[in-house]
Parts: sequence; C-alpha cells; structure tokens
Amino acid sequence: WFPGYLDYFCLGAAIAAIVVWAMLRDRETPWLEAGGRHPQALWAVMLVVFAFYSTQFGTQGLETVGIRDYQIRYYLVGTICLLMLLPGAIGDPSKGIVRHFLRWRPIAYTGMVSYGVYLWHQGWTDKAIEWTEGAPFYSRPLDANFLLITGIAVVLSIITATVSWYWWEQPINRRRDVALRDWFKRRPA
Repeated sequence: WFPGYLDYFCLGAAIAAIVVWAMLRDRETPWLEAGGRHPQALWAVMLVVFAFYSTQFGTQGLETVGIRDYQIRYYLVGTICLLMLLPGAIGDPSKGIVRHFLRWRPIAYTGMVSYGVYLWHQGWTDKAIEWTEGAPFYSRPLDANFLLITGIAVVLSIITATVSWYWWEQPINRRRDVALRDWFKRRPA
C-alpha cells in the first residue's frame, strides 16, 4: 500500500507545502488564488477526468493491462486526487458549495478520522466480502453486491477509525511536543 503510493502521498504533502509557502510570502500568488476562487470548476474538471478514466481506462475486474494503460490510469488517478483535494486546501474556506460540503459535520468528522479509515478500510472490505460470500449476493467471483460490501466496509471503517482516533491517535497527538523519552513519565496534576 503505502510504499507503492508514496508519490500520491507526496502530492498531498506538496499541496500543503505550497499552501504554507504562499501564506508566508509577502506578495500574492495569482495562480493559486485563481484556483481558490473556483472550487466548483476544479471539481467539475475532476468529474470529467473521472468519467474519462472510468469509461476509457477503468478496471474491468482483475484484467492485466499493458504498461501504457497502467501509466495512464496511474496519472489519471493522481490528477483526480489532486483536483479533489485542492478546493479544501486553497481559497476562502467560507465560500463555495464544494467548501460548504467539506465543512459539513459528517464529512469534516470523516476527515478527522481519515487516517484510521485508510488503515482499516481494506481489512473491513475483505471481511465484508467474506461475510457475504455464498449468499445470494454473488453469481460468480468478482460479481459482488457493491453497495452492500461498500456500506459494511464504510460503517465499520469509520467506527474502527473513531476508536483508533480517541484511544490512539489523539493521545499521541497531545504528546507530539514531548520528547519520546519523557512520554511515560508522570505528568504533574
């Protein structure tokens, strides 16, 4: 997972670094501000790229594809991710339908626990497939009830990510300014 998608991770980190760089500059960055003024346009382009990807280069099961198609898929997915993330990172957070959606409490909460969702979703997806296998949801391998499996995986991933956030991530985040050697020392009351 992670090592294979390190460049996608770096794409997100680059967005964060560029936004911080732009905030620290004394002068405006017109190209960044232009993107920030039009979040709906970014998502519209993302939807067009996604439609192109899913109809022209999307997967058809576990087929093997050539290197050219694989690279095209890979870069299209990176472009989709970039266009999806940009409205949340640049521009006035109080303006636009896209940013209003991103501020919606369930979406904001999912964003808060998203690392846990990332960590747990594949395991729960595998379990959901296992639990529904042999049931009337399948007629052949890879012919699963997508909505059922996705629903089970999403709900259980968010629940597990919530537990992970409150019992593991948040306590660690509270100690991020404490030297590791001092983590287990008693704090004064």
